[in-house]
Amino acid sequence: MPTSSTTEQLSHLASLSKFPVAVLALAPDSIRLQRLCEHLLSLASKTTEDRQSSSAQALKKITAADLNKQSWKSMKEELGALSLFSSNSFFIISNIEKLPLEIARDLIDFIPSIPFSTHLILLGSSLPASHVLLKHFRTVKCLVELEELKGSALKRWVQKELRQQGGFTQGEAMVVDILIDLGDGSPDKISRLISLLSLYCDSERALVAHIRSLFSDKTHANEFQLVDAISRGDQKTMLFELSQSLRGGKSPLSILGLISKNLITLLNIKALQQAQVSDSRIKDRLGIPDWLYRKYSTNSRYLDLKRAKKACAAILRADS
Repeated sequence: MPTSSTTEQLSHLASLSKFPVAVLALAPDSIRLQRLCEHLLSLASKTTEDRQSSSAQALKKITAADLNKQSWKSMKEELGALSLFSSNSFFIISNIEKLPLEIARDLIDFIPSIPFSTHLILLGSSLPASHVLLKHFRTVKCLVELEELKGSALKRWVQKELRQQGGFTQGEAMVVDILIDLGDGSPDKISRLISLLSLYCDSERALVAHIRSLFSDKTHANEFQLVDAISRGDQKTMLFELSQSLRGGKSPLSILGLISKNLITLLNIKALQQAQVSDSRIKDRLGIPDWLYRKYSTNSRYLDLKRAKKACAAILRADS
């Protein structure tokens, strides 16, 4: 877990008269890690002594999995040499979590030998708290970590993504929830959905109808609200959500299928929880991402097993 906010970490780097020769950046998703890398490159360019244009800067990318003793030795020679053709040199090592531990230790020892005109950016999804790289870069305050987006933070990010990347100035309230649902809570998937949506739409308002047109086979915005109402025995909300789904174009059989799928998943979770299986094992066994498991786990608290089993039997009869 980050010990300081991302804003504080970036502000510290931006305040330095000289950008560090080595920085570690971690993010659980590719889209934000890519943008973080671009931001760090921009900071490094702005804080260089002569502020040269990007055309006067060399950039080399390599993945950590490709580094062995021999290739790392060659890279060290490049890192330690002053470029004859550019004022600043940038090296990016991606998937840093795959870097052999022996090379990681040697990299830390080698950092003082890197000239100030050379900048090394290490990118990864995450590292164990005890990892030598994480410990070192946290100690020297050259670490930037992005936390996993969840709940309201994820919703805010999707809203911002719709505005800045999709070009939508406004949208229907359910659009954000639908995109999170369709993208399985993954910023990478959601970003791709928004890109497709922006290409499809010719207006500045994002509508549920637009999403239905593009992803009609997947869209089920009221699914959780409906199952939640069924789990709690809230007949009024259940009928409202059901009517909303039908008005939105969902067929009765499709709604039955969605309810059945969710009830079966809830029954499995409830049974495993009663068997005192840990949350992490339940998620792995059922193949459920964190954000979705939290929704199911909330619903499972209200679930009456007898009523749920009767509901599944009734669905089977209706579908036969």
